[in-house]
Amino acid sequence: MENSGFENDPPQYEELSFAGNNNEERRATRPSVTSAFGHNTLDRVPNVDFYRNAESISGHRAVRPSLQELHEVFQK
Repeated sequence: MENSGFENDPPQYEELSFAGNNNEERRATRPSVTSAFGHNTLDRVPNVDFYRNAESISGHRAVRPSLQELHEVFQK
């Protein structure tokens, strides 16, 4: 099942390790991406188009009622 909330498949990263006395080179490729928290994950990166522009500080914002205002409306 394809989820349109994600971009293409995650990139493939190569890991390089040396083993034995001859310093034999061994390569392993695994699908992983690094999240914003710095942890490896197999999840695909979400499509940025589904999120609000975090850099836009100014502009029209919706006025949201406080919890107190909501309670007052629903108690009537």
